[in-house]
Amino acid sequence: MARTRSRTMERVGKERTEGFFLRSLPYLIAILLVLAIEFLYFGTGLPLTMVMFMVVAILAMLLFLVKPYLTIIALFAIKPVLDIMWSVDVGGWKGTYIMGALGPLLWAFGMLYYKISPLGFRMGRTMIFWGLCTLIPLILAPFLQGFIDGFWTGLYFWMRFVNGWGFFFLLPFLVKNRKEFNWFIYAWLASTLVPGFLGLYYLVTNNPAGFQITAGWWRIAGPYHDAAAFMTEITPALPIMLYLASGARRWWKKGIWIVLTGLWLILVFNAYTRAWWIATAIVLLIWSLARLWQPLLLALAGALYKWPVIWKRFTTAGVEELESTYALGGRVGLWEDFWRSFKESAILDKLLGRWAAAKGWEGMLDFHSQYLMTIANLGIIGLVGLLSIMVGFLYHLLRDLADPSWRREALLGLSVLTMVIVLSASGKLLMVPNNQWFFFGFMGLIINTDIEHHET
Repeated sequence: MARTRSRTMERVGKERTEGFFLRSLPYLIAILLVLAIEFLYFGTGLPLTMVMFMVVAILAMLLFLVKPYLTIIALFAIKPVLDIMWSVDVGGWKGTYIMGALGPLLWAFGMLYYKISPLGFRMGRTMIFWGLCTLIPLILAPFLQGFIDGFWTGLYFWMRFVNGWGFFFLLPFLVKNRKEFNWFIYAWLASTLVPGFLGLYYLVTNNPAGFQITAGWWRIAGPYHDAAAFMTEITPALPIMLYLASGARRWWKKGIWIVLTGLWLILVFNAYTRAWWIATAIVLLIWSLARLWQPLLLALAGALYKWPVIWKRFTTAGVEELESTYALGGRVGLWEDFWRSFKESAILDKLLGRWAAAKGWEGMLDFHSQYLMTIANLGIIGLVGLLSIMVGFLYHLLRDLADPSWRREALLGLSVLTMVIVLSASGKLLMVPNNQWFFFGFMGLIINTDIEHHET
């Protein structure tokens, strides 16, 4: 069964009547005008961070005009390497913020440039609803904190929640064939190489610089600020390697992916991140049902060998001490704070989040849960928007599982969705740009890609 091509989606590969220069000219003029206004307003006192962002942004847009799809997947591939410099800041702003802002800049620029309508996509209306939900801080914060301060605060939170939204639409629009579909997959796999190799290096050498010590646990963090950040950088490798192993026709190719999956499992074990352990187990079980059972057996053998350590990790300040505010790394205490604030807040705060400022929700809230962070900042309406995305994605994946020529891709999407659902429970997963790009990019490509299912 082949997927029907959408007649409403203008393909990038079609011939255009105007030349490249004429198509680019309006955008180049706009960029020059922005630069002129910035120079006239700020003069030579323009903040260095702003200058850096403008230079990088202009280069990124120019590259996009020449090679749109390659520019985007290059950003995906290089972002985890640049994240190693997470402690570097210029003028009070982290360099990682500059790179994080490039994602929405590119998808917004691309959607405007190609005149992409969200209504021409599966789940388009659901994504529009979520996009409107993310505007809540941007609209309400200026009334709460004063226009200037509130605007910047609202802009910050809006950017955190909407960071990967447009990749859901832009990526399937740009992808024209199976080869480009595979480029997306290999770009994310390539993004995990440097973090993965560095993690193995620190693990083999026992260099203390590559570990985070938490309550006596030596957790592999690589060059990043903690173990959870390290796992974020290498997470895409697991579903992708399982996907590639399931499609390998030669035994030695499948063997390579299984061995690499085994090395990944060693890293996730030594990160001692319980949420990743649970998500990994579910993903391996999903692929075992598709007759890729070797990685699950590897994980089971390792789990039996290390069971005393695993049990201790789950029970020490964990499942046996849930009544303690220190349980689950202090998360139980944070969740109790959330529930207390939520109960005391007014109806408007419950619906729209703390930016409504009717009553409660004091301070800058960090509840170490994507779901609670969403309620706190976007209200129950925002949580409904987020859950609608997950349920809608699951619905389309279950439908696609019935198509033998697209079943592996559906399982890949199911693996990604599983990791997002589980990891969002005890962490701010989608507040990290990389994770949003990964999630929304895969979701858009798997349920909206325009290529034929049987194409190889």
